Amino acid sequence: MRDVVKRVVLDVDTGIDDALALLYAVAHPELDLGAVTCVSGNVALRQVVRNTCFVLDLAQASAVPVGPGADATLLGQRPRLGHRHGANGLGDLPVQASGREPQPDTAVELLSDRLRHAEQPVTLLALAPQTNLAMLVPDHLEQIAGTVEKLIFVGGRLAKVDPAEPAEFNVGHDPEAAAIVLGAAGLPINMYGLDVFNQVVVSEAATMRLAQSDQPAVRLAGELLRARRGRLIGDAGADPTAPNIHVVTAVDAAQAAQRFVDVILIARNEE
Repeated sequence: MRDVVKRVVLDVDTGIDDALALLYAVAHPELDLGAVTCVSGNVALRQVVRNTCFVLDLAQASAVPVGPGADATLLGQRPRLGHRHGANGLGDLPVQASGREPQPDTAVELLSDRLRHAEQPVTLLALAPQTNLAMLVPDHLEQIAGTVEKLIFVGGRLAKVDPAEPAEFNVGHDPEAAAIVLGAAGLPINMYGLDVFNQVVVSEAATMRLAQSDQPAVRLAGELLRARRGRLIGDAGADPTAPNIHVVTAVDAAQAAQRFVDVILIARNEE
């Protein structure tokens, strides 16, 4: 049995990098993935849930509960279309339907239950538009604040871009939700901006090694990286085991990429 250091819950809109983050969380020997909640963003909610269950099933983590959440932003905006994650969010790789039973709890219900009854502190990873969390916070903050060790959110941008670019997606798609969550008193928050993970690239050789594995979860990681622009790990770089820094402005890109590859390989005895 692995030595669990941190219990984590991921809130995702599973495109390529969130799929990589799921694989990383399942494989990491110091993490215990307690639940996953889904929100519309990269693709429609139904596809997000399908992608999430597919990745978890392939990673032999079918017991992890998946809660469907918001299918639009707080102001009713639907998911973006025609972006670099492909039509199905996973680079148009084949996505098999899961045989698991539908989760009866919504994302907010699942989050509230897991946090209120947690036996150890929980780290929340918000890797998507924060609509689900914005729906959780107003009515449940007092009950959950004591068990949330920290909220790690991947979103926003610190560097000034010239010429100007569209807002970073996780914040820009639902800025009203982000304002509610980031303004919530009592939640320790760590921010990873877009600037940070535009640096973390997995080498072509390492990507090929993953993609040629006979282990399905390892092979999927490689295939996703091949489908990903520039082989960037994106949201998967937000490591809950890293030192606690309120605003992460830089990472060692080579080290972060190697850590991702090592965790995926070692978990499947391919070191």
